[in-house]
Amino acid sequence: MVPLTPIQELENAIRDAPAIPELYLQLAELYLAAGRDYYAERILTKGQAATDDPRVRTLREEVTLRRLEARVAEAEQRVAAQNTPEGQAELSTAVAERDRTALEIYQQRVAREPGDLAARYALGRSLKRAGRAREAQPHLTAALDDRQHGAAAALELGQTWREFGDLAQALRHFRLAARRAALVHHPAIQQAALRQAAELCLQIKLKKLAQRYLAKLKALAPAAETASGAATAG
Repeated sequence: MVPLTPIQELENAIRDAPAIPELYLQLAELYLAAGRDYYAERILTKGQAATDDPRVRTLREEVTLRRLEARVAEAEQRVAAQNTPEGQAELSTAVAERDRTALEIYQQRVAREPGDLAARYALGRSLKRAGRAREAQPHLTAALDDRQHGAAAALELGQTWREFGDLAQALRHFRLAARRAALVHHPAIQQAALRQAAELCLQIKLKKLAQRYLAKLKALAPAAETASGAATAG
């Protein structure tokens, strides 16, 4: 008799005891490790209905978002290889579905757990992406207190304030983003914040301050300031 695989054993266990959430979580992790994301999402959806366990629901949400992100990435690759109207339409559809689903997931998550600062950041980012920057701001502001996402939240807030024309608030948040990113070693966010702070200073004729930010940017990554360096000439 051929022995059962771990996946088959868990599938049988779920049939025998469908109310045990750990079985769904374990099986989903095996599916994910095998690159079978569709099956992971399907079993987690079944598990959520059978157990109403928050861990199952959260993992199902993450797998759903992961699959949608992968769909966007695949569409982007096809457009990069051959840019056609059909490819662009496919990409637009994939992006719209990802954004709509992410917004729904994070709205529900924040409603369940308003103190989850990571979820507040994700919801703020999703609202901003949907063109709802005013609604995004309270969530991004709350996320400033989150160590992992505080720097990114400050950067997003700076962009919203710049969009609204409050350049002083925009600059304050870009500077905050750069400081927070340095503390938690997020060089990409730190560089983006310094670059956008420099661009904003040039916009409001604060050339010396812009040069200071560009010097910090150059010290972090010489190539990163190449595109902005020409802006200070003359």
